[in-house]
Amino acid sequence: VLVPILLKAIKRLNSWITDENANRVVRNIIQIQASSVLEANEKIQGILEKGTTIIQDKLDGMGNKSQDVHLIDYGKIDNNEFNVVRQFRVLHFKENKPDIVLFINGLPIVIIECKSPTLRNPMAEGMLQIFRYQESEDKYRNVGCPKLFNTAQIVVSTFKDQTKFATNYTQERHWSEWKIPHPYTLDDLQKKLGRLPSSQDIFLFGVCSKKTLLDIIQNFMRRIASKPSLD
Repeated sequence: VLVPILLKAIKRLNSWITDENANRVVRNIIQIQASSVLEANEKIQGILEKGTTIIQDKLDGMGNKSQDVHLIDYGKIDNNEFNVVRQFRVLHFKENKPDIVLFINGLPIVIIECKSPTLRNPMAEGMLQIFRYQESEDKYRNVGCPKLFNTAQIVVSTFKDQTKFATNYTQERHWSEWKIPHPYTLDDLQKKLGRLPSSQDIFLFGVCSKKTLLDIIQNFMRRIASKPSLD
């Protein structure tokens, strides 16, 4: 987590929040109580979608009460900060460097592994690298950076112009290509690029545009029944 960016976003999107409570939200995101990465990811996805709550007096005459805290502004895209980091360094038991990480308000959301097309099976190698980062099997224990996936919503393997995506811990056989670059049609995208769009083009325009990525997080990821609390 890029803590200064996340802290700034919380204060920007929740102008009433005290410094103490803003820091409490950040701390509880980083140190979320969960027995596994999947449980942590489910809790944080609910927070990304619906927000969380804290107890605070907003000095409105209502006293201390539960207040909603939002980490993402889905209504005004420009209220959010989007960052792309290449070779993002993550230290666990050893250092890992995912090739590309997309952040929203300081939270790593999309993890992309890029492989050389000269490999025998570059797509599978990219997926395998993601599995190592996740420590998805016992044989990968202490070689990856599993906490990076507490907040990740989409994982990607790509080489040359081919791309497949999945959500956390999806088995290899269920990874797939993105087919439609909404809101563009394939013809629209071909005109924009001046060539036939590749699998990679379709994924980037269809998933990684700011508006679409926020829409996916808010409306198409697994929902949980009630708003989680970080009190």
